[in-house]
Amino acid sequence: STESTGEKQKSTENDEVSGRIKRLHLSTAVGETSSVDNAKTGRVIVQDENPSYTPFIAGEGDIEIETNNVEAYCEVEVKFAEIRDRHSSAVATIPYGRSLHEVESPLELVTVLRDAMKAHWSLMTDAKILHRDISANNIIMTGSESCKDWKGYVIDLDLAVLLTNCKFQEKRQAMTGTMEFMALEVLNSSCETSGAVVEHSYRHDIESFFYVFLWQCLSCGWEDDKNPNKEYLSKWYKGTTKEIHKFKKCEIRGSTFVEELLPKFSIRYQKLWNLAMVFRKILFYPYGEFYIGYHKDNNVLYNATMKSFDEAIRSLTMYVLFYLISLLDLTLVYTSW
Repeated sequence: STESTGEKQKSTENDEVSGRIKRLHLSTAVGETSSVDNAKTGRVIVQDENPSYTPFIAGEGDIEIETNNVEAYCEVEVKFAEIRDRHSSAVATIPYGRSLHEVESPLELVTVLRDAMKAHWSLMTDAKILHRDISANNIIMTGSESCKDWKGYVIDLDLAVLLTNCKFQEKRQAMTGTMEFMALEVLNSSCETSGAVVEHSYRHDIESFFYVFLWQCLSCGWEDDKNPNKEYLSKWYKGTTKEIHKFKKCEIRGSTFVEELLPKFSIRYQKLWNLAMVFRKILFYPYGEFYIGYHKDNNVLYNATMKSFDEAIRSLTMYVLFYLISLLDLTLVYTSW
């Protein structure tokens, strides 16, 4: 896809995952946070002015600490996450598709997402592959008449893992995905001081589909492409993972979802309010209380999601048919005059 809504995150909060030795410069003065190669210096913020306080650093090498009255040097040894070898490859497929950003109607959006979730399910159950990077850029609409029965696909398996390969089981615990579509539990795990990251699950990918659904309803369908929600949507991916997690959780949980988020849908997609409510209940209220953890049965989650989308498709199809019939009636009345 040529359009990008955000950046893939492959690191924990403020700690870039790298196999190389880093050199960091710590200062009590306010500055920008970054990490660089050991040939350069990174700069982070240390608010505590106590010279005896030495923060934990995800790196190995010399560390320079500046305070108001003392300079100190020390060495720390920290193990970095192993970097997975990657190979660049390209696959030409038929049929080709269109970007999800080109969706033209509520019926098309719901149909494409349903079929994309079917493809995702087949990928996991048949091929034993978990995608882990569901985003608006990684779902395409089929552009061929030969695929009338299949409207949506998932693409880009760069961050996918093979579930049957024990070598890659640990890779499921890395924080991966596109920030604005990342599941709350994955975001939350990166904010924990222990550094433990939750294992990526099927439910996390379905939650990402939910955010793609909301994103499209909030960003598409505006006249002259004048989207009034740009600043609002930027909060889904700008800031620290802790800030993004807090914001998204507040938007999804409680009355904020109904009173503030849904009214932001463009007029074209306001017909999807009910589906948004049902999808939210399936994901976050399966047991009554708000819940973001592992789903007990993937089959139950998949079937409930498919049922809600199938019902929405039937409802939208009937709406379109009634609309066309009403236009036909008006045409007949007009010609009879």
